[in-house]
Amino acid sequence: MALVSFGNGISAMSGKLAGNVYSRTKAGPTVRNWAKPTSTPTQKQNDLRVLFSHSNAMWQSLTDAQREGWSALASSTPEPNRLGLPQILSGIALFQRIGANVQNGNRGGGETPMIMQPPADLLQPDPVGIYSFEADGSANTIIITSTEELIPADVNYIIEATPQLPVTRNNFRRNFRWIATAESGDSWSLRDVGAAWTANFGDIVAGGKIALRVRAMFLYNGVTSAENVQTTIVIA
Repeated sequence: MALVSFGNGISAMSGKLAGNVYSRTKAGPTVRNWAKPTSTPTQKQNDLRVLFSHSNAMWQSLTDAQREGWSALASSTPEPNRLGLPQILSGIALFQRIGANVQNGNRGGGETPMIMQPPADLLQPDPVGIYSFEADGSANTIIITSTEELIPADVNYIIEATPQLPVTRNNFRRNFRWIATAESGDSWSLRDVGAAWTANFGDIVAGGKIALRVRAMFLYNGVTSAENVQTTIVIA
């Protein structure tokens, strides 16, 4: 579905309409012919399908009062859409979004419980403190360093990464994959996520680019912070 913003004519479009795909890139607005993907689903896509199937089942198990509570919470907290315009989610859409955050923020094997009762608010945690990281191909390590000593008690940190990319590659948002969750109270000032990265992508090889994306997630409402994205070139 395409989103359209009307100004003096049409000022912005995003999504698919009449066989065309409208988007905004670093070069500005673009339009291209839509083509049905022929590749098999990725593991991330399969995980999302399982998650949404699970969340749909959980939604059906809610009481009428709980579903009404989620709908009321969604209607009272508009969110920006792809064009930056306010949109109001349905109750089930908000329930699914929070459920996806909780799934990533509490991974540890098995099925992660959903937040069934609507939280009191959708306040957003502060972004993860400034950090940097270094990837070492000879040691298979990815060391995160930060000015924060410990992760705050009311949040988990969701850590996502890309596989190794060409050094010149700057468009990698679609390549992020969850690799680890750092739990509240854990040490954050010096953390090695190399083993988590290699478990997803294989050995670290000198010369390529890796990006990390880290978000904080409130434990009580499942809302995530603005993302903190950093990149590095793998050393030998």
